[in-house]
Amino acid sequence: MYKDKSHETQPTVFEDAIIAGVLLAKGHQVIPQINNNKRIKFQVSGDVNISIAEIYSNTTIGSLDVIKGIKATLGMIFNLKASSNKEKV
Repeated sequence: MYKDKSHETQPTVFEDAIIAGVLLAKGHQVIPQINNNKRIKFQVSGDVNISIAEIYSNTTIGSLDVIKGIKATLGMIFNLKASSNKEKV
């Protein structure tokens, strides 16, 4: 079956692990990437405009969900940097 991709949004890139963690808690797929300057950025799938608007309008979200999301993104940073360092050896 043909899938119409004309309505799919391009991934949005964030450098802020906290925002990426909150977006993860809100159900977005978050993929960490490392750039040439050894800085971590997060590629977030889906239409994040609504979620970002909800964050800045202080919409209620579970605090445990946010903590889990932030811890997950911080863990992504450490894992990505560790794997990057192993590739150099």
